[in-house]
Amino acid sequence: GYADISRNALPGSLVHTPHIDRICDQGVYFSNYMTHHVCSPSRGGLLTGRHYSEVGVGVLTGGTLDNSIPNIAKDFQAAGYTTGAFGKWHNGDPPLSADGASVYVNNLSEVIATNALYEMTPGEVPGEGVNAYGFDEWAGFYGGGHDYHDRINARQIDWWENGVYAPFTTGYNTYIIRDDALDFIDANADTPFFLYVPMEAVHAPYDVLNTDLEEMCNVVSSSHPGLSWAHVKELVSPLTGRKIEDVLQLHCHGGEEFDRGPLDAMLPGFADLVYYTLGYAMDKATGEILDRLAAYGLSTNTVVVFAADNGGTNSGDNT
Repeated sequence: GYADISRNALPGSLVHTPHIDRICDQGVYFSNYMTHHVCSPSRGGLLTGRHYSEVGVGVLTGGTLDNSIPNIAKDFQAAGYTTGAFGKWHNGDPPLSADGASVYVNNLSEVIATNALYEMTPGEVPGEGVNAYGFDEWAGFYGGGHDYHDRINARQIDWWENGVYAPFTTGYNTYIIRDDALDFIDANADTPFFLYVPMEAVHAPYDVLNTDLEEMCNVVSSSHPGLSWAHVKELVSPLTGRKIEDVLQLHCHGGEEFDRGPLDAMLPGFADLVYYTLGYAMDKATGEILDRLAAYGLSTNTVVVFAADNGGTNSGDNT
């Protein structure tokens, strides 16, 4: 019954996720899988196998997953598997950086967003870090969502490699996470492994690459001629006067250079195009992970699970 409810079967849809779809087409699709409406409890429940109301994560409970609860990574690690996690944690706070790059400042106004130090304020308690939850390898961020291009959250750069603060990481978050996952598979293809890949996409902010946006335009232009790249690339930022085709790293959140709201008024459909481009990039990354498993002959003895960790935004669709 998957084909009956696929978003891609809907006329005029901007969704294009062929690789995620093939997980459903070639596997088992759970049409009434229940997730929490916010992310941390959902992922805490997934990791521990407990109902998300019982694992002690989320904004109302301090946000930290109780590390005394058994979890899947520790179980696989104990069974001799190599374990890796790459992407978004948001089940606890960062540890003190192993290289001494964590420091305390007097208040938030002293935090410098882009320096090489992870700055905390008095009263903040460092977390245990992802590796302490049973992961041999970890790279990613601890917050809920942040800039896809420079990894700045509401305060500062948030990116870590194992127990070390890594503020000078470059690239687009979705593809950094993909590359780390592929490297992990390359390094462990001959041994049992457990790989957890919590993507940031399609979480806000709406940051995309113009190369992905162009590809999406080429996908949807037959059904949405107004969203062809010929039209989209000519959109001009009201803030800077720059064209979309001239800027690789597009910031399309409210008040940003290519705010999708005002630009949608100029070219209807642009706002949705940006949102679904986030998903398109994630789908491409998912496809490359599936293909890497296949290249090593691991497709038939590897269980792949794809799940959302919260409901859709106003621009999204929970189906």
